[in-house]
Formats: sequence, structure tokens, C-alpha cells
Amino acid sequence: MSRFKMPASTDNAIVSYVRYKGDYYVSTETNFMHRIDPKTLKTLDKVDWTKFIAVNGAIAHPHYDPDGTAYNMGNSYGKHGSAYNIIRVPPQKLDSCETLEGAQVICSITPVDKKRPSYYHSFGMTENYVVFIEQPAKIDLMKILIAPLTGKVFSEAMSWAPEQNSIFHIANKRTRSEEH
Repeated sequence: MSRFKMPASTDNAIVSYVRYKGDYYVSTETNFMHRIDPKTLKTLDKVDWTKFIAVNGAIAHPHYDPDGTAYNMGNSYGKHGSAYNIIRVPPQKLDSCETLEGAQVICSITPVDKKRPSYYHSFGMTENYVVFIEQPAKIDLMKILIAPLTGKVFSEAMSWAPEQNSIFHIANKRTRSEEH
């Protein structure tokens, strides 16, 4: 492997099983999931979030409205830093071959430190709001980028920033905006 190529994201979906649009998926915290047959557990499709919305990955623990609409969170990284994104997946398929078609980022939240966003594993949700806690557990994006050159692993890009308080971000699901 060249030291100048980014390593491929894992598709080892061992964290959770989730439902989108009536289908079952096994998931991890990267951009890949596997749609499975719930009776045989056979993989039907490998699904990549990045083919549907502009996120670099999504967490493995979505929340659901009573009608089946799913909400999840994913990060995006780019030349202007990072963002926490709230994702909405509609409850119904328009055609039987669909996977994540119609998924949308409904709100993007800017981190306190765009170059060192917080690590997170879940979020909260009520009927009207998504609650996200930005905590002092940080991921250094530069360390992630240079990891192939330095031979470092993901955990070495994580740090604790005790000077940063935990921040509760509240996003309105209807207006698709962060409440201040």
C-alpha cells in the first residue's frame, strides 16, 4: 500500500442493525452499510451513504418518528473544516429497488473547533427536535489525514479537551435549523 493513499473505509458492519424504508441493514460508523435479508441474514446490497448525501460517514444508531421516518447523524469534512449533519431518511420507498434515495441533510451544525470536531456515538430526539451534545472528546482531522504517512491508528487522533464545556445543540426538525 502506498503511504500517499488514504486507507479504504471499513465495511465491517458489526455495530448495529437498523431499518430504513422497511429494509434491514447492518451498520457501523463509516459510510458503508449492508442491506440484509432478515430471514437468512444474507447480504443483498452494500450501500454507501456518500452516493446519496454529502457526508463522510454516519453513526449506527438512528432514531425514528412514529411514521417510520429515520433520523441519523453524519460528519462531513472538507477544505473549510467539518460539520455535524442531521440526516432525514423518508419512511417509504418509491420503488422496490430503493435504498437511501431521498435522504437529506436537514441541518448542519458547525463545531466549536472545525479542525477538531467532537467524537460522538449517538444523539437524542423528541417529536420536534434533535439534540446533539458536542463534548470535549476530540478528533484531530490533521492526524487522521497524515495517519497513512505516520503509521498511526484512529485512536491516536483522539484527545480530551477539558477546557471545552459540553455544548447542547438543539435542531428543529420542522424548520430544519438550529435553535439558539
